[in-house]
Amino acid sequence: MQDDITLTENLRRGDLKALESVFRSHYRDLLAYGLALCHDPHEAEDMVQDVFFRIWEKRRQIRAGTSLKAYLVRSVRNAFLDRIKRDKVRTEYLKLLATEPASASDTAEEYAIAEDLHAAIMEAVTGMPEQRRRIFEMSRFGGLKYQEIAKALNISVKTVETQMGRALKQLRMELAEYLIVLLYIWTHYGEK
Repeated sequence: MQDDITLTENLRRGDLKALESVFRSHYRDLLAYGLALCHDPHEAEDMVQDVFFRIWEKRRQIRAGTSLKAYLVRSVRNAFLDRIKRDKVRTEYLKLLATEPASASDTAEEYAIAEDLHAAIMEAVTGMPEQRRRIFEMSRFGGLKYQEIAKALNISVKTVETQMGRALKQLRMELAEYLIVLLYIWTHYGEK
């Protein structure tokens, strides 16, 4: 079996045999780790497969000299945390929809608009570069302060501020068409 440095270099060059070697060497351990995290065999399998898919997609970003096992374990952990955040957002959104008082003016069209808006927001967030998305989610969905995010990600507070500014700008640009819808919703629910 090749060492981590050789495997990493071969992965970075796009060698499928290197990916297969990494998969064969680490899949079972990663699956066991994923199962320990989420207690759901199907969820664990999905997470680990997603990790290998992302590794292949982002193979050129893997740093030479990185311990592949540590990198893979960290990737599974991050995938698990990302799923928790997505589930939390989905749950909070469904709670909000369930607690909204129904009235005669609430129509299927309004519900569809709200669903479209939610989908557009989630698409815009998931389309952000990884670090920006993670910072945004930690701030907006996790309720963490910039200093807490900086410490957790081992980056400067200035980087967090810059990435949050870029995230908000990106959201404003991508969701501009929904501004009228948002104004309508705020006005509509503000009158009740």
